[in-house]
Amino acid sequence: MTTMTDSAGFSQTTLSTMSRIISSAENASPTEEPGIKILVIDDTPANLSIAVTFLEAEGFTVLVAKNGESGIQRARYAQPDLILLDVLMPGLDGFETCRQIKQDPLLNKIPVIFMAALTGGESKTKGFEVGAVDYITKPIHHQELLARIELHLKQGKLTRALKTKNHQLLEANRALEQQLAMQTSQLTQALQESKEREQQTNNIFEQVSDGLVVIDTDTGELLTANAAYCNMHNRSLEELLNLHPRDLIPSNSHKQFEDLLQTIKANQEFTCDIHDRHPDGTPRCLEIRAVPFYYHGKHSALALIRDITDRQQMETAIRNSAEQFRSIFENVGDGLVVIDLDTGMLLTANPAYCDMHGYSCEEILKLDPLEIIPPAYHKKYQAFLETVKAGQKFTCEANCRKPDGTPFWIEIKSVPFMFGNQLTALSVIRDVTERKQMESAMREAEIQFRSIFENVSDGLVIIDLETGMLLTANPAYCIMHGYRYDEILRLHPLDLIPPQRHDKYQAFLNSVRAGQQFTCEAQCKKPDGTPFCIEIKSVPFQFDGRRTALSVIRDVTLRKQMEQAIQEKNFRLETAMAKLQQTQLHLVQSEKMSSLGQLVAGLAHEINNPVSFIQGNLSYVQDYASDL
Repeated sequence: MTTMTDSAGFSQTTLSTMSRIISSAENASPTEEPGIKILVIDDTPANLSIAVTFLEAEGFTVLVAKNGESGIQRARYAQPDLILLDVLMPGLDGFETCRQIKQDPLLNKIPVIFMAALTGGESKTKGFEVGAVDYITKPIHHQELLARIELHLKQGKLTRALKTKNHQLLEANRALEQQLAMQTSQLTQALQESKEREQQTNNIFEQVSDGLVVIDTDTGELLTANAAYCNMHNRSLEELLNLHPRDLIPSNSHKQFEDLLQTIKANQEFTCDIHDRHPDGTPRCLEIRAVPFYYHGKHSALALIRDITDRQQMETAIRNSAEQFRSIFENVGDGLVVIDLDTGMLLTANPAYCDMHGYSCEEILKLDPLEIIPPAYHKKYQAFLETVKAGQKFTCEANCRKPDGTPFWIEIKSVPFMFGNQLTALSVIRDVTERKQMESAMREAEIQFRSIFENVSDGLVIIDLETGMLLTANPAYCIMHGYRYDEILRLHPLDLIPPQRHDKYQAFLNSVRAGQQFTCEAQCKKPDGTPFCIEIKSVPFQFDGRRTALSVIRDVTLRKQMEQAIQEKNFRLETAMAKLQQTQLHLVQSEKMSSLGQLVAGLAHEINNPVSFIQGNLSYVQDYASDL
């Protein structure tokens, strides 16, 4: 049975209940409530004694304080229902005490009544300004005080009751608003049961967000329509009533309209979807649900018309998403499984997961996951279920074996996942066997690198290309420069290089940063002053994810000394050879002079015979020419 509601949407039952509560709150005496606490703050003991005696006789629990500071503290602790406050007190006077009470979030709801001998209007005004609810002048008349106390307690109680009831009424109103979204059949039954409540029906009819129309089942004409239906066709109610419903639907839906009329005449519900267009021409889909309905005593059809274009688009998107998920699920290279978090059993698995573990999909769904997981990981599996149940992600690695004994490593990442209406775990399983093998190879390479790095006779250092600082150095480098390992890492490389070579160090950094090799020689000194000569060869190098330079430093002092000795010997040999050549030249000149003497003697002897002279001395001339 639907409850009659007023124009504000509240039920008559709710309003009558509220009225009874308000009436009972107004008629109840505050003193009927046990344990009502009144705090009296007054610096005069006599006043406190009189107040305590009188109020306790009236059934109140009385608390006292002799000054403003203790009164505030007592109020915070006891949370009284009302405070009687003297104005004139040493220290904090009544006005300041009241001001602090009203500024305290724990106390500002407690009513404060001033008690004072002051009768001036200004003092009363000030009392109300600081937050008092009333003002009683001394001497105090007990009946007047009691009346005012009861008045303000009653007001407080009534205010609390109204707030409580207001909250209840708001909740009731929300419930009524939700009722407006009931299914068409429920709405029809409510309308039939409350057909005499015309105004309520009209209110619901106009406020519902879906289109509502009442159709004469004999003529098929519209009898009335709500605002939502008018807006749906961008026409006024008068315009719609002058049109036949067939004029508002596509011609291919006319048969469905006739079926609606015949079905309602048979007192049955009717449901269908039709496709038409918005007034602006865009296509839409309308869902129509019609039920038998009596309108002004005439058998009619009440039809709810809902634009389900967005819903259909969403359903299409969901179907597409499901198809995409299934396509990805079936074809992704990683293994995918959905696991029931309550039983721990597999609900579904993709082909990659089955192939990874060496089973068919039919076989693997019949197995308990603990049959696939090595015993060493059984506790880990339980921890995984609990973690995902708590809404958290879970990640681990595991070493597994196929049925044929082949070992393989997997990486598992699991997240909470809604599978149908059930909370499950979606796990992505990746075969990381190759990665593990690579990591093992890298570890072996690291060990080999470290062994070579530590034991090679040449110095090896790794330098950060951003800062230019040493990151590590091998023992040979430390010994070469005469420092311990910890000492040399605290030094900047420029501390080890002669000042005149500092520009060369910057050139080295720039070259290696550009991806080029760098080679040079340098003269250095150990801390004790011993000079030594080094040869440096540097290449770009990745170290702990950073761009660095790997430098090979060789002590070439001995080689340089040998090269110097060889150069000195070569110089002495070259000097000796020059002297030898000079001596040879003198000997040749002497031989030439001897030959010339012989030629002159022969010329003198044969001067009278030119032909004989020429023939006889021709060989000497030839030898002399060849020597020249």
